[in-house]
Amino acid sequence: MKTVGILGGMGAMATVDLFGKIVRNTQVTCDQDHIHIIIDNFPEIPDRTDYILNRGTDPRDKMIEAAKRLEQAGAHMIAMPCNTAHYFYDDISSAINIPILHMMEETAKRLSGQVVLLATQGTYSAGLYKNVLIPNDKMIDKITQLIYDYKKDQSINKTLKEDILSQLEYVDGIILGCTELPLIFKQEDTHIPLIDPTTILSEAIIKKAGAKLKK
Repeated sequence: MKTVGILGGMGAMATVDLFGKIVRNTQVTCDQDHIHIIIDNFPEIPDRTDYILNRGTDPRDKMIEAAKRLEQAGAHMIAMPCNTAHYFYDDISSAINIPILHMMEETAKRLSGQVVLLATQGTYSAGLYKNVLIPNDKMIDKITQLIYDYKKDQSINKTLKEDILSQLEYVDGIILGCTELPLIFKQEDTHIPLIDPTTILSEAIIKKAGAKLKK
């Protein structure tokens, strides 16, 4: 079985979420059936959206530093539980000798119908998801506030959350395209199918690592 490296810290709770989903979605009969996972929760990585919007520090050096550390620690592949971080995918990939799983590519395999993307401004600006509906600027501001409030202290603005959902009745699915969003939105909140890239990434990790996916 292959060892998986998680390039984390973008943010910390999203890192915890991916690790938990890998563990919960792996079919095991004992501790020894689980995947060997190395986590580098590296909070020194600057905000990705701030850089993409030309108002912050370039995060590439720190991301490459963490990726190399994971490779040197024995990881056979890397996963990044941050959608916006995939803007730098090619730069990080070219700096190491092991593959990085691509969250958007894995998610694209599951999409059908008209789906709307909820994400950070950086992810929208980078165009990381293709052939999806994009909310208007006012809605994007609300989504951004919801995400960064959660990053700050894990608080969920329920009024804001309900306001966002109430404006999405016309879609076939909602992509939770920031790794904080699956921690905020739950399927019981809406009848519209929620598409969780973190869960999709966890399932790809399990398969590529050589473990069994829980049925």
